[in-house]
Amino acid sequence: MPKSNSCPTVHSIKLEAPRSESQALGGDDQLHRGSSLVGDSPTTIVKIEGKPVRATIDTGSQVTIITEEYFNKIFPKSALQQINWLKVTAANGGVIPYSGYFEADLEVCGTMIPKRGVLVVKVRKDVPMLLGMNVIRELRPDVIVTQLGLTGEDKVLHPQADGPIIQGLVRVAGKSKIRVPARTVQAVVVTGPTKLQNQEVVVEAIEQLPRGLTVGATLTTVHKGRLSIQIMNFTEEEVWLQP
Repeated sequence: MPKSNSCPTVHSIKLEAPRSESQALGGDDQLHRGSSLVGDSPTTIVKIEGKPVRATIDTGSQVTIITEEYFNKIFPKSALQQINWLKVTAANGGVIPYSGYFEADLEVCGTMIPKRGVLVVKVRKDVPMLLGMNVIRELRPDVIVTQLGLTGEDKVLHPQADGPIIQGLVRVAGKSKIRVPARTVQAVVVTGPTKLQNQEVVVEAIEQLPRGLTVGATLTTVHKGRLSIQIMNFTEEEVWLQP
């Protein structure tokens, strides 16, 4: 049995009031591709309307793309929607040409994501699809960690916020210790700042937690000073959180 670790009772977090959901292809008129266009990046199988496609996972991209060549292969003679205002740039600043976009039902690691926008680009890649943040943000934290293989060092997209920021301390609610098994994601109820009541907030850590623990950015509701956060344990050992 792996040995148990303990961590400090209190950690700092920040609470943010979430902004409204951006459009499927992102809210900015200039979208940057991440560094995973080159080098080693994890891949997974994505089903587009039931058709399996291998995709590179890119947490640095706000959009999901597929090559024009592969799109024509799996959806021959399908029409694309046009979005002439959109400019897509690579990490090196170069402009990426595209033919248009389409909306489709996607399945990633068993999770169905309906009517998600996919950009069709005029480039060739060994892996025909790039899975971007407009899809990754819809996945549960445990799927992101255990099935996509992303870690706390990756920029995992969750609902973002541009409202007021409240920083404060939180403690595990109740009087019992909470066990977080190795390589798992655990929902933990904590007590925190009471300035916001019955409001949705985005919770994330403002400092690194010890021993391989990470607070996943979580959309939750504050109720009577309590809120639920996602604790990710990336280590091979269980960790106990003290109240």
